[in-house]
Amino acid sequence: MKKTSYLEKKKQLIKEFAEIQGNKSKIALGKKTTNLFRGHRKNQEKKRLNVRNFNEVINIDSKNQTAEVEGMTTFETFVTATLKKGFVPPVAPELKSITVGGAISGIGIESSCFKYGFVHETVLEMDILIGTGEIITCSPKKNSDLFYAIPNSYGTLGYVLRAKLILTPAKKYVKIIRKKYTDYEKYINEMKKYTIDARKNKTYDYIDGLVFKENEMYLHLGKFTNNPDFVSDYTKMNIFYKSMNKKIDFIKTEDYIFRYDTDWFWSAKSIGLENPILRRIFYMMGWLRSDVYRKILAWENKHQFQAKFNQKKGKLFESLIQDAEVELKDAAEFLSWFHKNITQRRPLTIGPVIPYSKTAHFTLFPMNPKKIFINIGYYASIVTDDSKPKDYYNRLFDEKIIKLKAKKMMYSHSTFTKKEFWNIFNKKAYDKLKAKYDPKSVFPDLYDKCVLKR
Repeated sequence: MKKTSYLEKKKQLIKEFAEIQGNKSKIALGKKTTNLFRGHRKNQEKKRLNVRNFNEVINIDSKNQTAEVEGMTTFETFVTATLKKGFVPPVAPELKSITVGGAISGIGIESSCFKYGFVHETVLEMDILIGTGEIITCSPKKNSDLFYAIPNSYGTLGYVLRAKLILTPAKKYVKIIRKKYTDYEKYINEMKKYTIDARKNKTYDYIDGLVFKENEMYLHLGKFTNNPDFVSDYTKMNIFYKSMNKKIDFIKTEDYIFRYDTDWFWSAKSIGLENPILRRIFYMMGWLRSDVYRKILAWENKHQFQAKFNQKKGKLFESLIQDAEVELKDAAEFLSWFHKNITQRRPLTIGPVIPYSKTAHFTLFPMNPKKIFINIGYYASIVTDDSKPKDYYNRLFDEKIIKLKAKKMMYSHSTFTKKEFWNIFNKKAYDKLKAKYDPKSVFPDLYDKCVLKR
């Protein structure tokens, strides 16, 4: 079968867009993958643009260390293609099914963010389908207002169809040096020390950690290598977050990047996949993948079977999917607050972030390049009871974020009022861009999509 070129795909998409707009319908993407790690969205009357075939790596330029990738290309596909050439995307999110376009228009993060900032900071150029039905190219020099506004816009200003990104040389394995701490302040100070040194002297390629409870936290220092002493495999029966006893570990580079995909961080536990028998069945069926768990979660959100079963047993849970950038000076206090006021049921992911550029200003997600931020994420359900209102713990989290003036990742669950939301994000700039690039509002509003789940 003849391969459809990117140019042919664009022509077909423009035609389909015009047909939908002829019916004056709202538009959304028709796709299998999602960048949203959260609950069920409310049904809306929207026509779906078929963008599923925008899922290929167009070109890898080894000489200039760049790649051109279609927007619906998953990072699994992207990483596989680049590793064959001896490279990796500088920032590749941990879940295989996250798409390049999704990580750009959302906020993609990884343990290399202390060197490269977020995914969108590694982008050189993009083709964007805007609300008029046009496909325009943007870069820091061309249509720059749109280029700098796409991150954190979640498809409400336009959809990424193609992106040109930088690449970085890689080796076949990653060596992890693991350090344990029992004090929040010392932990954060050590993370700061290693981060500053690695950013300046390139001593490590990856830095992040896991915080289990108030006296148990781990720092991971990752370095590329071609000469492992041994190789661990966390794609089958072994579980990465349960390997903290290993002071030194070696993992294939692709498996390191997607080290949390096998168990969707630790969410697989909630459906029994830490049971060896069930886990082996899922492995043999090729189901130990985050995109499979997402489908199971969507099914559960729709039918509520497990929730009803737990309720009969007198157990109530609240899903807490949260992610935020906290200034380093506030990180130790935030961790202590979280464990005292919310839960110690599952680990928190944690990692340093320093903006890549000292001059770039991303309209909807600005970060001070002179500061170090700590990304803190929690992905699990926690025990609650009838005395607490709906989203009680999620609201606690959001109130803390507001108080600290932290930057929340909007793929996570949010309880913000419209006023709170637009106090955080730049409504004046957003409205101006919306009027210019989506004048008929064929795409949803940012607050409606991220908070109201429309």
